[in-house]
Amino acid sequence: MGEIIKSRVAGDKIVCSIAVNEEEAIALKGRIKNIHMFAIDLCDTDSTIIEKGKNGVVKYFRLPCNLRLKSKKKPELRSCQLIETDTSVFVINICEKPIL
Repeated sequence: MGEIIKSRVAGDKIVCSIAVNEEEAIALKGRIKNIHMFAIDLCDTDSTIIEKGKNGVVKYFRLPCNLRLKSKKKPELRSCQLIETDTSVFVINICEKPIL
């Protein structure tokens, strides 16, 4: 995970300088636009993992009630990314906004 090393206000935006290790820089594949930052401490909605099958080999992420779909239409998943740190695993699913 990266770290903000410097920030400053420039008009109506905040400009941040970040530091990432070589592995994370390679994972960005040279992309420097449309990068989203988030903080682990901001993840405050509890969720659970449901295990099914013999010895729990199939795992499902249960969506918390406040994030469940308001419509009956099944969301179309655009992409998914798995990010691992020393202490956590992040699963990021991306779907179209009007569905939620």
